[in-house]
Amino acid sequence: MSEVDSSKTLRPQMPSAKSASLADTILESPAILTADDRKTLGEVSAHRRAVSAGAEWMRQDERADHIYFMEEGWACQFRTLRDGRRQILRVLPPGDVCNLDSLQTKNAPFGIKALTPVSTLSVARQHLSALCHGSPGIAYSVIELALCENAMLNQWATCLGRCSAPERLAHLLCELAVRLGHDAGCEYASFDLPLTQEQMADVLGLTAVHINRMMQQFRRQGLLHTEGRTITLENMGALKNMAEFDPAYLARAKQQVGNTRIHNSNGLQPDPTSVPSVL
Repeated sequence: MSEVDSSKTLRPQMPSAKSASLADTILESPAILTADDRKTLGEVSAHRRAVSAGAEWMRQDERADHIYFMEEGWACQFRTLRDGRRQILRVLPPGDVCNLDSLQTKNAPFGIKALTPVSTLSVARQHLSALCHGSPGIAYSVIELALCENAMLNQWATCLGRCSAPERLAHLLCELAVRLGHDAGCEYASFDLPLTQEQMADVLGLTAVHINRMMQQFRRQGLLHTEGRTITLENMGALKNMAEFDPAYLARAKQQVGNTRIHNSNGLQPDPTSVPSVL
């Protein structure tokens, strides 16, 4: 893989009490995996890497020889046009897989950028491909991830093509809340959102000025409030109605939340077993 100069983009590797393996990634989530599958994932080393906020560790149209999984922090997939315009394709919270496409394509169809300080786990593309050929369970885990990505892309194609600006913003906030572990039927959700208004604009195909106006409008309507980078959705029902948000497409999208701050209305951490299982 052709990567950005590590002296410019990568911080020293984060110390860890134990080495990492593929068992520490979202690949280990599906219940269909056998004990042998889980043992195999645990025996495959995953390289842990620390990436500075703002750094690109995978560049658009360049060779990508590794599959990356988010361990800590937030990142995004993006494409940039020749005139510099950018579209963020997916927001990548802790636990997500970054570039599953690289199993089939040698060159990355998008870039990946760290939105916060990030820790990733990676495995060589050919190694993961070999594991899929040798284990139906691991292959099924990868297929589940691919199916979820496809469902999310279908949803966002509709959202960006036909929804109004407020509907798009409401959809993004509801989707992130569910992906980060909140129950789809909850009325209150609070989580850290490290996206700037400019980055939210690049997700939603709008301008930063428009995002600012809509955030102010949502505050006045009592739909949300923000403190620092923590956002609290105070009326999820109204936001879901506005966006016509149906979380069914996220039924496979359980995320391994990592260090992201999440609060239910009762102030307790969400029960991971209550979240629909996998991406």
